[in-house]
Amino acid sequence: YYFVLYLSKWLNSGNSIPTAKPASEPKQPSAVQNSNFPAQQDALILSVIEQLKTQVVNYTKINLDNKSVNETLTAELERYKDQVRILKEGNNVDKVLDLCAQSVDIDNLKQTFSDHLKEKESLKQTATLLKNDFQKEE
Repeated sequence: YYFVLYLSKWLNSGNSIPTAKPASEPKQPSAVQNSNFPAQQDALILSVIEQLKTQVVNYTKINLDNKSVNETLTAELERYKDQVRILKEGNNVDKVLDLCAQSVDIDNLKQTFSDHLKEKESLKQTATLLKNDFQKEE
Protein backbone atom coordinates (compact mmCIF):
# COMPACT_ATOMS: atom_id res chain seq x y z
CA TYR A 1 0.00 0.00 0.00
CA TYR A 2 2.80 2.46 0.89
CA PHE A 3 4.52 1.68 -2.37
CA VAL A 4 1.41 2.66 -4.27
CA LEU A 5 1.09 5.91 -2.29
CA TYR A 6 4.73 6.70 -2.97
CA LEU A 7 4.31 5.98 -6.68
CA SER A 8 1.16 8.04 -6.78
CA LYS A 9 2.88 11.03 -5.16
CA TRP A 10 5.87 10.59 -7.47
CA LEU A 11 3.72 10.43 -10.56
CA ASN A 12 1.66 13.45 -9.52
CA SER A 13 4.77 15.49 -8.74
CA GLY A 14 5.30 16.23 -12.43
CA ASN A 15 7.74 13.43 -13.17
CA SER A 16 5.24 11.75 -15.43
CA ILE A 17 1.68 11.74 -16.68
CA PRO A 18 -0.57 12.70 -13.77
CA THR A 19 -3.09 10.18 -12.58
CA ALA A 20 -6.34 10.78 -10.78
CA LYS A 21 -5.86 11.53 -7.11
CA PRO A 22 -7.68 9.24 -4.69
CA ALA A 23 -9.15 12.23 -2.85
CA SER A 24 -11.04 13.36 -5.94
CA GLU A 25 -12.72 10.01 -6.45
CA PRO A 26 -16.28 9.66 -5.23
CA LYS A 27 -16.68 7.86 -1.95
CA GLN A 28 -17.50 4.23 -2.46
CA PRO A 29 -18.26 1.56 0.03
CA SER A 30 -15.09 0.00 1.40
CA ALA A 31 -15.85 -3.37 -0.18
CA VAL A 32 -15.95 -1.75 -3.66
CA GLN A 33 -12.79 0.26 -2.96
CA ASN A 34 -10.96 -2.85 -1.80
CA SER A 35 -11.96 -4.79 -4.90
CA ASN A 36 -10.70 -1.96 -7.18
CA PHE A 37 -7.48 -1.48 -5.24
CA PRO A 38 -5.43 -4.31 -6.87
CA ALA A 39 -6.52 -3.17 -10.33
CA GLN A 40 -5.57 0.42 -9.50
CA GLN A 41 -2.28 -0.77 -8.09
CA ASP A 42 -1.58 -2.84 -11.22
CA ALA A 43 -2.48 0.09 -13.49
CA LEU A 44 -0.22 2.39 -11.50
CA ILE A 45 2.66 -0.08 -11.61
CA LEU A 46 2.20 -0.59 -15.36
CA SER A 47 2.16 3.18 -15.84
CA VAL A 48 5.39 3.54 -13.88
CA ILE A 49 6.99 0.70 -15.85
CA GLU A 50 6.04 2.38 -19.15
CA GLN A 51 7.45 5.69 -17.94
CA LEU A 52 10.66 3.98 -16.84
CA LYS A 53 10.93 2.30 -20.25
CA THR A 54 10.52 5.69 -21.91
CA GLN A 55 13.17 7.19 -19.65
CA VAL A 56 15.55 4.31 -20.39
CA VAL A 57 15.05 4.82 -24.13
CA ASN A 58 15.61 8.57 -23.76
CA TYR A 59 18.73 8.11 -21.64
CA THR A 60 20.04 5.53 -24.09
CA LYS A 61 19.62 8.02 -26.93
CA ILE A 62 21.34 10.72 -24.87
CA ASN A 63 24.21 8.34 -24.08
CA LEU A 64 24.62 7.47 -27.76
CA ASP A 65 24.63 11.17 -28.65
CA ASN A 66 27.21 11.84 -25.93
CA LYS A 67 29.40 8.99 -27.18
CA SER A 68 29.23 10.38 -30.70
CA VAL A 69 30.15 13.87 -29.47
CA ASN A 70 32.99 12.43 -27.39
CA GLU A 71 34.36 10.55 -30.40
CA THR A 72 34.17 13.69 -32.52
CA LEU A 73 35.87 15.81 -29.85
CA THR A 74 38.54 13.17 -29.27
CA ALA A 75 39.34 13.06 -32.99
CA GLU A 76 39.47 16.87 -33.11
CA LEU A 77 41.75 16.94 -30.07
CA GLU A 78 44.11 14.50 -31.78
CA ARG A 79 44.19 16.72 -34.88
CA TYR A 80 45.04 19.73 -32.71
CA LYS A 81 47.77 17.75 -30.94
CA ASP A 82 49.23 16.83 -34.33
CA GLN A 83 49.12 20.48 -35.41
CA VAL A 84 50.90 21.53 -32.21
CA ARG A 85 53.56 18.86 -32.77
CA ILE A 86 54.04 19.97 -36.39
CA LEU A 87 54.27 23.62 -35.34
CA LYS A 88 56.82 22.76 -32.66
CA GLU A 89 58.86 20.80 -35.19
CA GLY A 90 58.56 23.73 -37.60
CA ASN A 91 59.74 26.10 -34.88
CA ASN A 92 62.69 23.81 -34.21
CA VAL A 93 63.55 23.78 -37.92
CA ASP A 94 63.28 27.58 -37.99
CA LYS A 95 65.59 27.79 -34.98
CA VAL A 96 68.11 25.47 -36.63
CA LEU A 97 67.96 27.52 -39.84
CA ASP A 98 68.49 30.72 -37.83
CA LEU A 99 71.45 29.15 -36.04
CA CYS A 100 72.94 28.04 -39.37
CA ALA A 101 72.53 31.54 -40.81
CA GLN A 102 74.15 33.03 -37.70
CA SER A 103 76.98 30.52 -37.98
CA VAL A 104 77.57 31.53 -41.61
CA ASP A 105 77.53 35.21 -40.56
CA ILE A 106 80.06 34.49 -37.82
CA ASP A 107 82.32 32.62 -40.26
CA ASN A 108 82.10 35.53 -42.72
CA LEU A 109 82.96 38.01 -39.97
CA LYS A 110 85.92 35.87 -38.90
CA GLN A 111 87.18 35.78 -42.47
CA THR A 112 86.74 39.55 -42.84
CA PHE A 113 88.53 40.11 -39.54
CA SER A 114 91.34 37.79 -40.61
CA ASP A 115 91.65 39.62 -43.93
CA HIS A 116 91.81 42.97 -42.12
CA LEU A 117 94.49 41.65 -39.77
CA LYS A 118 96.57 40.44 -42.72
CA GLU A 119 96.13 43.76 -44.48
CA LYS A 120 97.13 45.59 -41.29
CA GLU A 121 100.25 43.43 -40.93
CA SER A 122 101.09 44.03 -44.56
CA LEU A 123 100.66 47.79 -44.10
CA LYS A 124 102.85 47.68 -40.99
CA GLN A 125 105.57 45.87 -42.89
CA THR A 126 105.30 48.33 -45.76
CA ALA A 127 105.45 51.24 -43.33
CA THR A 128 108.46 49.72 -41.58
CA LEU A 129 110.26 49.18 -44.90
CA LEU A 130 109.50 52.72 -46.05
CA LYS A 131 110.65 54.09 -42.73
CA ASN A 132 113.88 52.11 -42.93
CA ASP A 133 114.44 53.24 -46.53
CA PHE A 134 113.78 56.83 -45.56
CA GLN A 135 116.20 56.61 -42.64
CA LYS A 136 118.89 55.11 -44.91
CA GLU A 137 118.53 57.96 -47.37
CA GLU A 138 119.10 60.51 -44.70
